[in-house]
Amino acid sequence: MANYVDFLSDEFFCRSIMEVVDIQTKLNHNKPTYLYKFSYESDNSPMKKIFNFTYP
Repeated sequence: MANYVDFLSDEFFCRSIMEVVDIQTKLNHNKPTYLYKFSYESDNSPMKKIFNFTYP
């Protein structure tokens, strides 16, 4: 069940981002739209320390 919840949260998060990118590309016909994935992970993250996050 936890894997399914992780999948759904990722799906909803990513889908919203892609919808925004689609809107921006339609509104800015002659201007490029860039989408970056930030994947840096630090052990000094305050949220990671507060909630004791562990990543698989």
